[in-house]
Amino acid sequence: MPMPIMGSTHFTTRPNSASIGEATTRKYFAAMQRVVAEERKFGKPLFVYILTLYQHGPHSHPLSRLPAPWTPGLLSGLAAPLNTALTNYLYRLHDNAQAMAQLEHDLLDRNDPTVLLHFGDHQPSFEGQMMPLTRNIPEGYAKLGYALTYYVLKSNPHVEALTHAPVLDIAYLPGLLLQAAGLPAGPHFTAQSQLRERCAGHFEDCADQTLLAAYYDHLFNHLQVMHRP
Repeated sequence: MPMPIMGSTHFTTRPNSASIGEATTRKYFAAMQRVVAEERKFGKPLFVYILTLYQHGPHSHPLSRLPAPWTPGLLSGLAAPLNTALTNYLYRLHDNAQAMAQLEHDLLDRNDPTVLLHFGDHQPSFEGQMMPLTRNIPEGYAKLGYALTYYVLKSNPHVEALTHAPVLDIAYLPGLLLQAAGLPAGPHFTAQSQLRERCAGHFEDCADQTLLAAYYDHLFNHLQVMHRP
């Protein structure tokens, strides 16, 4: 489903510590929907990028200010500061999950061909309180435990799995997005997709460092992605 990218819109949300109800992911998705509805009048494909930071915090709101069930008794066996931070985080995560489910419904249950990619940023630290907690890390990726996040790519019409890598470096996501949308990859992303498969989703930590060096040489010296001043 070829879809040339004709327009771009960028939203950024920054948490406001004065009110937990401001700058929610749901509100920014609603704003995006208004933009999409307006742009559809022109009958051209549209690319929209949204950076949401509601999940980033603050994670220090008193639990008495949160709605049920996000109350002091939700978690047990944790020190008070970690309990507060983690409950706030889960509250925001729940809000994000509901907003994303609604966005998927609004965008993918239409006749317009659509590709939706969403991915996480990084895991929270809570001033280091998260570091000692036990995590469920895929076998063989213990060293990457603190850098792991998620990505989801969905489309209508449905496309088959584009990669079988168990863990994927975030640098490969633009290429996957182009592939799912049926857009020309060009020499840059063609080379990147080949590196992605041969390195099993790894990038700088690719097991074949000779291959990685050859990729960089091809990128900078042959394709001249970057030029010296």
